[in-house]
Amino acid sequence: MYNTTEKTEEMLQELDNTILKALKGAVDARMDDIQKMVDIRGQLIYQRGCNKTALYY
Repeated sequence: MYNTTEKTEEMLQELDNTILKALKGAVDARMDDIQKMVDIRGQLIYQRGCNKTALYY
């Protein structure tokens, strides 16, 4: 079973791979799609930071 931090890390890795494929043209994606993925990635990184901070409280 995953904890939230592990699942977030897994999602970030998958998203990074998809973004790289889109930028290389290996998958069909418009710039809007790539921007949405980058935005989601930013949200996950923010969430990951909040999760790590919560461990200290």
